[in-house]
Amino acid sequence: MKIISLVLIIFSPLLLQGQMQFQEIENQANYKFGDKEVRRIFKFKNDGDYPVTFNSITSSCGCTTTSLDKITYLPGEEGEIEAIFTIGQREGLQRKKITALTDDSDNSRYELILEVNIPKIAEFNTRLLYWKKDESLDPKTITIDFQPNEPIKITDLKISNDSFNLDIDEVLTGKKYIISVDPGTARNSKNGNLLVKTDFPKDNPKIYFFHLRVQ
Repeated sequence: MKIISLVLIIFSPLLLQGQMQFQEIENQANYKFGDKEVRRIFKFKNDGDYPVTFNSITSSCGCTTTSLDKITYLPGEEGEIEAIFTIGQREGLQRKKITALTDDSDNSRYELILEVNIPKIAEFNTRLLYWKKDESLDPKTITIDFQPNEPIKITDLKISNDSFNLDIDEVLTGKKYIISVDPGTARNSKNGNLLVKTDFPKDNPKIYFFHLRVQ
């Protein structure tokens, strides 16, 4: 099985907890742009003198699933818990807890941590454009700076309120865009949502949302 490279946060060769010994309790997984998921194997060994059965394995988020080859391990047997974290539209530091419950009388509860740092694909000057009641209705702008080295295109713009007018300028090819939003001339309170769709990563393109409000 291909596992992406990992930087161990805890380096002890074997961490003792009851009968079950886990090689790693907490890990930081490296993510690369385009990954749809991150997989991590937590290896363990029954170091006791009686069988241990896993009653349940749960995670702190529905984005993380786990699997186990079997539920009961005899003395001396080794096994693996596989954790799969789905990237989706998530960004930033993700820290997910995996809780394994067993019938081990010495320690029935084991907690594992999977940490994934997902770099931001884009930086923005704002996610909200707001016109105050006493402010002139001049156009305002959203600046989008894409971080990866390869060029990124904005493939679609959608707005929920068509009384706002949009204009987009590609300032730096594939890297920097400025979206100008004109609220119109009518002085009335209104709201809108702007959806910006990109072509990156190829298999899971990012979508960004911005909020517009005229008081």
